[in-house]
Amino acid sequence: MNIDTNNATVVQFQQLPDCLFRIWIRPDWDPSGLTWYPGQFLRLGVVNNRSEKNTLRAMTIVGIEGSVFEFFMVAVSDGVTSPRIAALREGDRCCLEPLITGIFHSQNIPVSTDMDLWMVGTGTGLAPYLAMLRYAKQPLKKYRNLVLVHSVRQERHLCADEWLDPLIEGYQSFRYVPVVTRASSPDPNVLQKRAPAMFEDGSLIQKVNLPINTAESVVLLCGHPLMIKDSSDVLKKRGLTRHRRRQPGNILTERYF
Repeated sequence: MNIDTNNATVVQFQQLPDCLFRIWIRPDWDPSGLTWYPGQFLRLGVVNNRSEKNTLRAMTIVGIEGSVFEFFMVAVSDGVTSPRIAALREGDRCCLEPLITGIFHSQNIPVSTDMDLWMVGTGTGLAPYLAMLRYAKQPLKKYRNLVLVHSVRQERHLCADEWLDPLIEGYQSFRYVPVVTRASSPDPNVLQKRAPAMFEDGSLIQKVNLPINTAESVVLLCGHPLMIKDSSDVLKKRGLTRHRRRQPGNILTERYF
């Protein structure tokens, strides 16, 4: 298929605080033949001429309903692709590449009824977890506990509440931990440390009253590369190891830029 031109239409746009937004897009092509595991992504963008096909960027699919793809995104001020997408409104044209890929998804995480699943995301790194909670309920329900940690700079960027209530329906033990790193919050439920520091000093463990160890924990890290590196280093000191298909472990990661 020729992806040098726009091949999809925006059907809905929702502005969130600051540069965050949700967008729903229907491609001209039929997605029913594609295999999608929650957490995977495809490339999208706005192509103004044939030479701009390389401006497409990988974005996690939050959901697919009735051939419409949903995304949760941030418009990066010095970026090329995200500001163009953020400027789209209903009826505008854009480009979706008909190829879904990625290994950070629900089928690749180790599942055990004796383990807890920690889902840690910075900013729009929340997107894979929103997809998993909505569309991968069967494997996720096998975990003993689910912990979703969303870390943002400002409290107003904690905009997942409208998603979470319907998504967590049916889960027996779900805990949501909001985190703000660049400002103070009067809300006692909001932690105010970076994820690596919370892993290291035990404040996150204390907050949810669950251990993190090799026998009981699977930790997913998605978002800022530095958060992933530093958190992984701390977790490895606790004995946790990177999970691979041929060598099961505890830590799975997905960099968002």
